[in-house]
Amino acid sequence: MPKSKKLGIALVGLGSYSTYNLAPSLRQCEHCYLAGIVTGTPVKASMWSRNYKIDKKNIYNYANFDEIAANDSIDIVYLAVPTFMRAEYAIRAAMAGKHIICEKPMAASSQECLKIIESCKKNNVKVSVGYRLQYDPYHSYLTTLQNDLDNPVKSVKGGFGFKFNTSGNWRLDHKKPGGGALMDLGVYGVQAACAIFGMIPQAVSAKRKKGSSKLPEEEMITFQLYFENNSTAVFTTGYTDAINYLQVETTNDTVVLENAFSFSNLKMKHTGYDLSFESVNQNQLLMDDFSLSLLGDRSLKINGEMGRRDIMIIEAVFDALASGKRIPIDI
Repeated sequence: MPKSKKLGIALVGLGSYSTYNLAPSLRQCEHCYLAGIVTGTPVKASMWSRNYKIDKKNIYNYANFDEIAANDSIDIVYLAVPTFMRAEYAIRAAMAGKHIICEKPMAASSQECLKIIESCKKNNVKVSVGYRLQYDPYHSYLTTLQNDLDNPVKSVKGGFGFKFNTSGNWRLDHKKPGGGALMDLGVYGVQAACAIFGMIPQAVSAKRKKGSSKLPEEEMITFQLYFENNSTAVFTTGYTDAINYLQVETTNDTVVLENAFSFSNLKMKHTGYDLSFESVNQNQLLMDDFSLSLLGDRSLKINGEMGRRDIMIIEAVFDALASGKRIPIDI
């Protein structure tokens, strides 16, 4: 593809994330644009067609999704469907010859992630994961702390959770694969810890704190990741308490990032002073970077193997919760 080309993205699933985050971000993208949509709701199809001037030939539903293979104006599909649907539509997209961004988590299991990766290799397409925070300057700064050999990172502590009051949401359905805060929000902690330490943890332990509901999807869960040199990361997640922060302890300093996993209003306090960076559109940078990787035929910043790695770590957390033991991580 010529480097001057602007790639077309089709959003698959027009829920709140596509509506309030992805579609507005695509208006700001320099190397891609909103070319198509996939929805099972005819009313949404009509509304989006009007609001975003989407050609009717670029509007699909879940039944005729595979016909997207013949549409040259769509280069990428962004899967914003529920986690338990991502593997199916990622594989169908790969078979249709379309490059893929899976919203995090990549799929409901590491085995599903592997099937996606294999299908993409077979069909010569690339797959990435919507880890938008890798493009945020505050998180980028935290990944540089480990480079100071005289003041290395010793521990990371954080939490991401909120009170989920939406009844009937699939995330609260224990029968749906990929539901629950550990998959939905815990992956942020895994991502942050691996990025800050620059390595994969060696083991994990975990415990539950009962919430007001008997459903495990609504409990607060704390897990601890064990890295080399006795370094650790502790992360709490759940749908009963509002928490959103990261704290990094180095040998001599403490760095606290408030609103750490938000789209904006991140605030950083370093020992003795505050740090601030220019606000960015995380999703715009992610989608533009993925497009440039395709246009320039270069390696991806975030690939399917990273998505699979994180789910393997989350699966180890589930094993630790079930056994009450420290579980080794073998990736």
